[in-house]
Formats: sequence, structure tokens, C-alpha cells
Amino acid sequence: MNEEREVGGNILFRYKCQLVNDLFVRTADENYITARWCVTNRLYVDFFWLSLHCIEKYLKAIILLHDESSKKYRHNVIKLFTRVCVIIKPIKIDKIQKPELLLTKDWIYNSTIQYLEHLQKFGNPHNRYLTFGYVHLAEDLHMLDQLIFRIRRCIWLFEHYPKQNSDDDGWHSAYCNELIKDEKFCANLNLPLDRLLSQKEPSDVQKALLNVNTAFAPIGFNHTSIRSGLSAHNPPIGYCILEPLAGDDPKRATIHLQLAKWTLENVELPKGSKGDPGVVEQIQEAIDAAKLKHGLP
Repeated sequence: MNEEREVGGNILFRYKCQLVNDLFVRTADENYITARWCVTNRLYVDFFWLSLHCIEKYLKAIILLHDESSKKYRHNVIKLFTRVCVIIKPIKIDKIQKPELLLTKDWIYNSTIQYLEHLQKFGNPHNRYLTFGYVHLAEDLHMLDQLIFRIRRCIWLFEHYPKQNSDDDGWHSAYCNELIKDEKFCANLNLPLDRLLSQKEPSDVQKALLNVNTAFAPIGFNHTSIRSGLSAHNPPIGYCILEPLAGDDPKRATIHLQLAKWTLENVELPKGSKGDPGVVEQIQEAIDAAKLKHGLP
């Protein structure tokens, strides 16, 4: 068959699909699998970082494959998610619920946006250095699984998209109807996640993906328990700089004043804006207050 006569008559779009899948979906799959491995091994800084990364990439893939630019959204997953909800109109991706198999009584999230705000706070680039610390909840992994499943199933194979210059917007196709009718239905994109799901021989990587994963694990999968509950880490800027400077011990304040100045001079930290101080402004305010309080130069 000539390339020009392929499904949809749009060779360029076929290559766009390939490019987007490899740039965004393939790497998002790897981020997601690694994020699950991180949380089960209590590596929470990278769990948040990778979780936010993979969600951003899946959302951008959907936007790009529906002929829109993703550039204006930069790395804001709230705006990306809001736009995608409009683009894929009949398919609901914001539905959240406590998995039936989950034994914990905790489930604090009332909306997907609330969860994304939580991820954006602790998974943003500045928190690669634990600038803001983190609070990891037992629900975080299960929310991630549900959200990834609902978003990723909206990334279609090339032949499922409407033809170029067609009046059909794609939402009346048999594939879309199947997505709406069966909330567990999704295409096999033949990417890392799909390959692990269809892998016959068990492996450590497959277990990292499927263990306690109520969204993706097949019926009958042999789950093993993992540590659950709340985990948190205070921000080092707080206990190394801000708290000592606010204390009543002048000798301690003198030492940590020098540490604060050294930090501002040598470490890249987030700056704020008028009325919304960032870490840089908070440290400077703590320095000024300590100087005034203890009469330090």
C-alpha cells in the first residue's frame, strides 16, 4: 500500500503520533514505573518528582495529538489537566474514588485538582533539593495509579484518530464509544507500560508496576503488602537556618547567620514576588530579624 493511501490519508500525522509517543508517552511510562518503585522503597523525593513528570507528559501528549500546542502551559499540570478535560469531553478523567481493595480508612482527596496541587507542591523542580520538604500520604500512590490509567487510555493509536479534514471529531468512533462504555478499556500502544502488562514471565520491574496497583493489575495478580501511612520530612532551610536565627541564643544565631549568608551567595533558591515571598526573601528577612534581635553586624 502506498504511504499516501494509509489510514486517514495523513502521513505527517502518523509521524507526529510516533514522535509524540516516543518523546512523551514512552518516557512518561518509564517515569511512572520508576515512581512506583520509589514509593515502595520509601524514596519520596523522587516519587513526587517523577509522578509530576509523567502526568505532565501524558497530558501534553493528548494536547499535541489533538492538534494544539502544549508550549503555553509550560510545566503547570493544573492548567494542562483542565485543558485536557475540555479536549476529551465525553471521557471523564477526573473521577476519583477509594479503591475497593484498599484497607486503609484514610482518603482525604476530594478532587483530582486537589491531588495535582499536592504533587505540584512537592514535585516541583525546586524540591529536587528538598527545599520545601514533603508530606507523603498513603493515598498518594493509589491516586497516581487511578489518574495515570484514566489519562493514558485517552492516548489513542494513529488509526483511532479522525481523518484529516473530516467532519467527524473522533468522539463518535467505535473506539471512543468503547472507551466511554467500558472504563477499563484502553489501547495497547506497544510502549514500556503495555509491554510490562502483557509480559508473561514475572519480573521485578513488572512487580514494581503492578503490586497494589488496583488500576492496572489484572484480576488474580498476587499482591504483597507494602508500608503504608504518612511520611514527612521538614525542609532543611527551616531547621538549619530559619529556626536557629529565630532563637534566643546569640552565639547560635551568629553561626547560622554566616550559614544563611553563605547559602544565599552559593545556592540557587526560589525567589518570590511582591506579597508572596520565596525562600530567598524568607532567609533575608530572618537574617535582618536576627541582626536586630541580637545586635549583630
